[in-house]
Order: sequence, then structure tokens, then C-alpha cells
Amino acid sequence: MSVTESTSKVRYDGNASTTAFAFSFRVFLDTDLEVYIIEADGTELIQTITTDYTVALTASVEGGTVNMVVPPALVEDLLIRRAISATQPSVYTKESNFPENKIETSF
Repeated sequence: MSVTESTSKVRYDGNASTTAFAFSFRVFLDTDLEVYIIEADGTELIQTITTDYTVALTASVEGGTVNMVVPPALVEDLLIRRAISATQPSVYTKESNFPENKIETSF
């Protein structure tokens, strides 16, 4: 199985009340994400983990949730972007003694 996932970002409209924002692409650490507030004029403001947001990764499936400390305003957008490459060009086939699942997860 090779990893061909190309989705690496998701953007949400701010509504001044929502603080939890889901993402469905694989990351391994909360620091593998970049989170931005995009102002009405297009200015991107990078947010700081633990100061502006926290991340809850979902162990059983790809993705998780970014939880903002302050919800994005009505005129702002929230951009969640993977900060690592998630492609794996090699394909490891299932063999009796080869731990393909462990190897692929490590990549």
C-alpha cells in the first residue's frame, strides 16, 4: 500500500462562535500542522500551538480536531495545513515475515 493522499489543508469560515475544527488528513504529531487566521484582506496570521490552539489527534482514523482558544471572527477564515509531506512512493506488499504495516506507518 502506498500513501497517495494529496489533501493537505482545510479552510473554514469564521462565525465568532465555533472553536472546534476537524481535519481529515494524516499527521503524526500536533506540531505537524500549521494553523492560520486569514483576515478579510487576505493577510495570513500564523497561530501558535498551546497559545492560540490545541490539537486532538484521532488515533483510530486519520485526522483530528484543532481547538481554537478564541473563535475566528465573522470576517476571518481558519486555515489548517499539514506541514509535512505525506506521500510514500514505495509500495510494500504483504509478505509472511515482513512487517509492512509497521514500516508504512513509520513513513
